[in-house]
Amino acid sequence: MTGRMRRRLRVLIGGLAVLFLVLSVVVVVRFGRQAASDHDFVPAFSTAHVGKRVPAAPAPPDAPPPSGSYLYTGFGAGRAQPAPSLEPGDLVVTVAEAEVHSEEDVVGVLAKGTTPVSVMALRPRTRGAVVLYATRPALSEAVDDIGPALIVTTLAAGGTSDRAGVRVGDVITRINGQPFPNRVGADSLIRSAEPGHAIEYAILRAGTAQTLHVKPASLQFTFGFLAIVVTGILWMLLGTFLALARPLIPAARYRGLAFLLIGYALTVAWTRPYISSSAFHFGLDLLFQIALFVGIAVWVHSVQYFPRERPLLRARRWALPVVYGTALLAGALPLASRGDLVDFMARTFMALAFMLLLVCLVTWRTNRDRSAKEAEVMRPLVRLRNVTLIGIAFGVLWVAFFGQGRPGPGFLAACLVAVPFVNLYVIARYRLLDLNLQVRRNVAYVAASTAWTLTVVAVGVWAVWQLAQMAVPIPNIRFSAQSVQVVDDPDQAEERAVLERVLLMVAAVGLTFGLRGVRRRGQRMIDARFYRKDVDYRVVVRGLGRVLATRVSRDELATELVAGIDRLLPLKRSGVILARDAQPVIPREARGFSAEEWQTLATHVGADALQAVQKAEREVNAEYAIPRLRRPLEAARIQSLYPIRHDDAVVGVLFLGEKQAESAFTSDDFEFIDAVAAQAGVAIENAFLYDQVAQQERLKLELELARRIQMASLPQATPRVDGLDVAARSVPALEVGGDFFDYLTGAPDRLGIVIGDVSGKGTSAAFYMSKVQGILRSLNSFDLAPSELFVRANDLLLSDLEKRWFVTALGAFFDTTTRRLVLTRAGHLPLYYFERTTGNVRSVLPPGIGLGLSSRSVFAAELVEAELQYSAGDAFLLITDGVTDCGNSHDTEFGEERVMDAFRTASRNGATATDIVERLLVELDTFSHGCTPFDDQTLVVVRAS
Repeated sequence: MTGRMRRRLRVLIGGLAVLFLVLSVVVVVRFGRQAASDHDFVPAFSTAHVGKRVPAAPAPPDAPPPSGSYLYTGFGAGRAQPAPSLEPGDLVVTVAEAEVHSEEDVVGVLAKGTTPVSVMALRPRTRGAVVLYATRPALSEAVDDIGPALIVTTLAAGGTSDRAGVRVGDVITRINGQPFPNRVGADSLIRSAEPGHAIEYAILRAGTAQTLHVKPASLQFTFGFLAIVVTGILWMLLGTFLALARPLIPAARYRGLAFLLIGYALTVAWTRPYISSSAFHFGLDLLFQIALFVGIAVWVHSVQYFPRERPLLRARRWALPVVYGTALLAGALPLASRGDLVDFMARTFMALAFMLLLVCLVTWRTNRDRSAKEAEVMRPLVRLRNVTLIGIAFGVLWVAFFGQGRPGPGFLAACLVAVPFVNLYVIARYRLLDLNLQVRRNVAYVAASTAWTLTVVAVGVWAVWQLAQMAVPIPNIRFSAQSVQVVDDPDQAEERAVLERVLLMVAAVGLTFGLRGVRRRGQRMIDARFYRKDVDYRVVVRGLGRVLATRVSRDELATELVAGIDRLLPLKRSGVILARDAQPVIPREARGFSAEEWQTLATHVGADALQAVQKAEREVNAEYAIPRLRRPLEAARIQSLYPIRHDDAVVGVLFLGEKQAESAFTSDDFEFIDAVAAQAGVAIENAFLYDQVAQQERLKLELELARRIQMASLPQATPRVDGLDVAARSVPALEVGGDFFDYLTGAPDRLGIVIGDVSGKGTSAAFYMSKVQGILRSLNSFDLAPSELFVRANDLLLSDLEKRWFVTALGAFFDTTTRRLVLTRAGHLPLYYFERTTGNVRSVLPPGIGLGLSSRSVFAAELVEAELQYSAGDAFLLITDGVTDCGNSHDTEFGEERVMDAFRTASRNGATATDIVERLLVELDTFSHGCTPFDDQTLVVVRAS
């Protein structure tokens, strides 16, 4: 059903458009063949013709100076000027302030008195009026009756009438020897002339009778007339396009029909300067009136839907019937006075003014409901409407008071020619009526360049034509065998003609070079506007290379890269993805994309794009990419991919969209891109090396920070407890670990020592180590038993530690009064116990699992306290796995046996705790032969005294 309706509407609108176009051509051609098509005339306002000079008479006593005002079609409006006399050719219009239209009227007024009377007369040759006092006898003797006549008011310069000798102000009394009763009769006589034969005009010019023969041209148009015809055709073409393109959209249908109707009215408005009584011409006049006034009504109807539907206007059900009814009435009213052109035109203008006023009243309140977006869309059209109406109103007022005849067609064309173009601009810019009217920029560039070149050529041809007709003031120069003479007598015509031709050739050559420079300057402006500037890409590449060499950040590098390409090769869209170890690295920004849009595209196609350019030497056209890559690239309007290489490895890929000029990529373009890519490859590799160095620096800073945290967390002073000698050392490795030890003090005769290790390395291990120390110190304030201390610590760490982290710990709690040691172990290395009496070292390893690994019940079940009674001279060693795992160049570990042997040796002969620690560290250093330890080495030694 929709398709059938669309076809019917298109047939109807297309038929109407063809009818209007055919009628326009027929009417315009018929008008161009008329003899009077290049001049216009109005009926003489009086047949009382002054045949001889009438001198002004003195004003009567106590009479005011002569004065008067006039308002006549063809003469405009103004005040009559005092004159010394009436001249032959004047037409008397008032005598003694009474209107007269013939010699009989003049005689009747003059018969009423004998004193001088005031006289106002039209002077056709000046298109003005004069006023003076004249004696009755002199005026009566000078006036004769010329019968119905026409006054020529406008004349096309260089037209057939002008060449035949017709002048503005001529009074036409006969056509082909026959009188005419009125303008209609004159029109009939002109049309009845045989084609190809001259028309004879009997005229009076300054009171002198003359006969002129006007031979009509085959076709003849004034430029003003052609301008209004072209304007009307443009309106019709736009209306036809809109209505045919989207006939089912009311806004397009009604606005297109309005343009079509009003355009036809504009095209034929100036083709009927004379009113004919034939049925054909009556039909043309009827169609003109309907097209003009119904077209305005349809325009109002289109406002209901354009640019969006207007509920307020639709709610006023009376509005459109009133507008259409008024349009039909306004169109029919002037037809009643077709016999009088002046009356006909006056009624038409009055009806048109009333119609426009009604339109303003109907749409005024409706326009107040526009949204901000709609107001923005309509702003160009509203401004154009205001300027057009002001221009037309100013022109009508100018003609009414100062001009001659009707407003000129050229003036009206200048006011209305922009309307279709502005409507097209608004429709194209805001994508209205479901139309995409964007012109490709390369097409616009060709059109602009061609138009500019044709304009310059036209100016050149016109200038050469003017030079050829110009009278050149050449001195009289004579050449002899021995001299050059300048004489007063003119030289021979042939010699002067040769010299004129030479000067003309010189002037033409100079003009050609001048216009050539003007064309080049204008073309450069057009090239810049359409992104067609010529730039030396070698200079740009060198400059870009220097800029890229200073950029070390990947994002800065990517930004400068696409910006550098854009400076010489402006693209609608461009971007770059970098590659590191064959994996895409996506910079934050790209040209023509929003940040989110670019990130989405690059993430989706980054890996495929890098794969696509791996084996490509130059560009890869997006049309030939694999489907899963081609579709996103086409949706993002990316045309090509270009590889960026360094040492034959792909380190990036350029995404190239359409050129701003909308022209195809050339070999020079890709040569430039290739040079830029070569520069960028080095810069990208340097950027990644910089990132690697920066990452290493960050790691180094992180390790240093973690080491500071770790060392600051360890006890900075050794507690003094009677009966115990305590010493501890922690040697940090290059890689930060989680070793820790701490002293838990309380009563003066008690000391708790905890040593432990957090799983993992780095800053996180150091932070967890601090957390464990804080927990143990806090719980120690509650005076808990060693096993309870560890159980509660496990509860707290179980909720705070991540699953991949855990802590091993060993706690030795001394009571110096009873010389008792309670040992608690949470998955850590054993306690090494040196007995002075036997000289042996044994390891004490009570059961227990690491902190943070299991629930309270499991942890408590596995935890077992061990008690030892120690004597004076006994020693205890607590270590972390960095001691036992210490390696050497032979990949051999120090191991637990060497630890026990070294501890035994160092503990003999009553060595202090500090001496034992130092000897153990010397043993470790000797064993490792200077190899850097992989893990921290922490030792705590307690010696009973």
